[in-house]
Amino acid sequence: MINFKSPEIINQYQKIPPQLVAICNTLDFVAHQILGEEHIIITSIFRPKTTDSGIHSMFRAVDFAIFKDSGEEGTLRMAEIINAIYKYDYQRPAMQVANTTLYHGTAPHLHIQCHGNTSAMDAMHYKTLSLTLTAQKKNFVPLAGIA
Repeated sequence: MINFKSPEIINQYQKIPPQLVAICNTLDFVAHQILGEEHIIITSIFRPKTTDSGIHSMFRAVDFAIFKDSGEEGTLRMAEIINAIYKYDYQRPAMQVANTTLYHGTAPHLHIQCHGNTSAMDAMHYKTLSLTLTAQKKNFVPLAGIA
């Protein structure tokens, strides 16, 4: 279940684009099914533009707290899964929906973002990923390089 750090963030969530809502819902579903996370927490949506890209000021980004039950390892696994499901912008393939660097900004967190060109994978790739995720749930192995 998606929880919110404050009532203000609940109101901001109503302003995010539909594709970002879909990404958040996918994240919530997969985190629960694969990692057993009961609650994931959105800590930030809107911030005024400063020296960064300003994506938060456009309501096109959401920050999640590090997952409580599966920790940084599970949070990074979710970033990988979200990036396998969603492509940020076909014109800029190096850009990702989920930032795999948890330590940026003021505290460790999972940053999710979208663009007008953000899209989900096609049905054939989704079926393959679904089978892979089912296998991962049965044989969950820690990611290499995670302390």
